[in-house]
Amino acid sequence: MHIRNLLLASVALLASCGGSGDALEPGADQGLVADLRVTVRPEGRGGFERVRRVECARLGEDAIDRRCRLLGGLEPQDLAPAPPRTACTQVYGGPATASVTGELRGKRVSASFDLTDGCEIARWRRNGALLGAPGVGHAVP
Repeated sequence: MHIRNLLLASVALLASCGGSGDALEPGADQGLVADLRVTVRPEGRGGFERVRRVECARLGEDAIDRRCRLLGGLEPQDLAPAPPRTACTQVYGGPATASVTGELRGKRVSASFDLTDGCEIARWRRNGALLGAPGVGHAVP
């Protein structure tokens, strides 16, 4: 009788451990938090492209990859353009352009960047961990 009770308790314990979060089953929590294609054109639309893929299972301090650690606070709304009718300084930051497409925290994203005014320069800087430096010869983080 003792062995039968032990066997039943073991089966009940195993059953309670299963479910969608089981480490052996693929689940939503085991997917990528960031799956992005980042294209930077340091010389503008007609110049060469730096293209890279950013794939992160985790973002922030828990991430293994340095780039994924740097992107800890990145949210889909951070890629949004400046709101319409925003007053922006008329400062030209250079010909560089960039685009980001893919999925971030479960949401599809598609964003374009340039350096045509103060708002766009600030937006590029806010997303610098993802885009890298806009100029030719600058290393991408």
